[in-house]
Amino acid sequence: MLVIGAGLAGSLVALALAERGATVELLDPCTGSGATGFSYGGVPWWAGAPGPMNQLMASAPAAWKRLESRHGPLGWRPCSLRLYWSQDDGASSVDRALAQVETLVRRHLAADQVERLGASPVSGVAGALRVDYGRVDGHALALALPVALQRAGVHWRRERCAPLRPGGPARRAGGACRRVRLSCPLAGPGRSPAGELGRGAAAGGSAAHPGAPGRLQPHAGQ
Repeated sequence: MLVIGAGLAGSLVALALAERGATVELLDPCTGSGATGFSYGGVPWWAGAPGPMNQLMASAPAAWKRLESRHGPLGWRPCSLRLYWSQDDGASSVDRALAQVETLVRRHLAADQVERLGASPVSGVAGALRVDYGRVDGHALALALPVALQRAGVHWRRERCAPLRPGGPARRAGGACRRVRLSCPLAGPGRSPAGELGRGAAAGGSAAHPGAPGRLQPHAGQ
């Protein structure tokens, strides 16, 4: 299995595949231009929309702890998020916004994890809402991930991928491609022996595979 892009998404996919017994190669030029390195890594795990995504996001803290129990510290940091408003904000608008946020977070947070804070005359802040939060320390993650990948048997190729060539017919269901086998020649000498390909969802995948078709490029919200 060839995974393109060694950012947060691509690296964790590679780890998961290796833990399931797959032979995995991770392709990334290590240019340092990916979004993962610049992100503050906030994880709004209590903010999922109703439905399956809500349960998936709510499992993030436990999932990170399981990852760290297997691979050592990967940068997970509990922290607080503070939402401020000023005297210029209308009281009714603030009340509506607070009610929406508190309804959202109290699905997963206990009473002592959500707190309304008073005004701060010095800063001009009329009030704030503090909620428990989580973030991934990008520097700690960048240091730990290569070690974890090596221990898991993932082979990291510091190269880019040339444009994809179809290696067989795509199987579609309802207009969406369910599984495609592709041939991906590397930009450098040699060829990838991978029979299947996965791609990181964010900037790491773009840096490693700049020639990807538009449908494989990341979009806002991914």
